[in-house]
Amino acid sequence: MCFLLRILAVTYSHVALAFEPKPLQNFCTRIAEAQVSPAVNVALSPGLNTPGISVAGIYYAPWSINPPHTDPRASEILTVITIASAVFGSNTLITSEVLSKVFQVDKKFVDQIQSKF
Repeated sequence: MCFLLRILAVTYSHVALAFEPKPLQNFCTRIAEAQVSPAVNVALSPGLNTPGISVAGIYYAPWSINPPHTDPRASEILTVITIASAVFGSNTLITSEVLSKVFQVDKKFVDQIQSKF
């Protein structure tokens, strides 16, 4: 059993030896002696106003970790879609007969819901 564990350790040791050749390029570092910093805004770089580019900052304490997690709002819709107004609203193109068949309810019930919009 010990021999098998040694074989596995040697086999998977290449994963532990992988590293970033220039890790400093992954971080934005400031120059303490800098007198002028470049200002970037939407007028100078219109790409900042598009969904493809964003600016974000993440700060970690020294020797801290970021545990693997999932964000419950990762699939959150950024706009509010009111389906009830589109289906039952006063200016809808869907007739009461169609709605009563689709929702399998009486036409009077559909008319009652539409009267609330």
